[in-house]
Amino acid sequence: MGKFCDNLQPASYGFHIAAQSREQKITALFQVNHMFGLFRRKWTIGEIAEAFPLWERSITVCLCTKLEAELIARGFPNETSGKIAAQGVNYITGVDWEAGVSNASPEIKSVVEAHKSEIEPAIRALLAKDKSCREIVVYFLRIKTVLFAALYGFDVWAKNPMQGRIYQILSMYGREFPEEADPGKFCVMVLNFQHKLFPQKHA
Repeated sequence: MGKFCDNLQPASYGFHIAAQSREQKITALFQVNHMFGLFRRKWTIGEIAEAFPLWERSITVCLCTKLEAELIARGFPNETSGKIAAQGVNYITGVDWEAGVSNASPEIKSVVEAHKSEIEPAIRALLAKDKSCREIVVYFLRIKTVLFAALYGFDVWAKNPMQGRIYQILSMYGREFPEEADPGKFCVMVLNFQHKLFPQKHA
């Protein structure tokens, strides 16, 4: 497959995370969760903030991999599929993908412009057929909303364009998953989601 994460736009939160592999970090979070009973108490904002970039990276890579495979199966070239998939995942995680593309390389801009009308429908089609993708997106966006509101203040976050984008996505998919987002359960959900796609990394 192509370089499917070349133009993903993960946010920068200013949190320092020790140099480990993504899988080691997420597994370590799960182990801490289990050892200290974090299912049975609320996580602090600091704990969520520390874990969030790891969750975000794992989810975006997994979604991008799945969407790229779908596009390749539909006949798109590998490199084109990767670029379309990256923007679809940016969209579904609340990122302003069009603004991000404006700062991308001419090559990426030309590919995205040629397939602009297909980006959002492609990721929505993936979610329509895959419940696990819908579920992970919904709980990721709920946790993202809580975290950003806490970090920036509710009034500031409420005026942020990302908040509006997330609200629209949750309006489409949230009703199917009414349970409140729980960071402890979400940590395990992310690990399981990744393991289904990359089982050899957890063997």
